[in-house]
Amino acid sequence: MSQIFPNFETVGEHGNAAAPIQTKRVSFTGTGSGQEIDLTWDVAFPDANYTISYSIEITSGNALSSVGVAALKTASGFSVIDLVGTAGYQYVLHATAFHD
Repeated sequence: MSQIFPNFETVGEHGNAAAPIQTKRVSFTGTGSGQEIDLTWDVAFPDANYTISYSIEITSGNALSSVGVAALKTASGFSVIDLVGTAGYQYVLHATAFHD
């Protein structure tokens, strides 16, 4: 799925670098048990020193909610463990990151 809004890149003597703010969306289907959802930024941050804000949206089905716990963060992305994803229902992970 495409970005929420286009990311800005800075251009320096070493080429393009990630903007201090990035956004991304990832669609997935619930399995009915804990599952890992991976998100990769279009341009990696210089390091893993950034703050993530994310939410999980239910896009089909009538599940009450879906809860995710951030599991792993690297310069190129992060993982969320979805704890409640109802089997067969469609979800979207929305994420925004701010480099510190």
